[in-house]
Amino acid sequence: MAVGIQIPFTIFPHQARVPPLTFHNQSGKVAREQEISEILQKGAILVVSPMHGEFLSSVFLVKKKDGGNRPVINLKELNSYVTHQHFKMEALYLLKHLV
Repeated sequence: MAVGIQIPFTIFPHQARVPPLTFHNQSGKVAREQEISEILQKGAILVVSPMHGEFLSSVFLVKKKDGGNRPVINLKELNSYVTHQHFKMEALYLLKHLV
């Protein structure tokens, strides 16, 4: 069963190596694992079995103003395989004429 959207790749992505797991300290590793557990519980991500052709990305945390953490998936390498689609943002003063 396919879930989600189809990404417009220029070519099928491939990886020469698995991205490294980097930790600045043990507490950073624990915090990241806790954030991933919370996202799993919410159902926003799923545990899957390894498969041929998979593309792996690293996850890191950014501190929020309230002291919590925001998980960020580093998709920089994957983005190099995605078709660039230019999006022009109109200025706010033009919006009233468009509506």
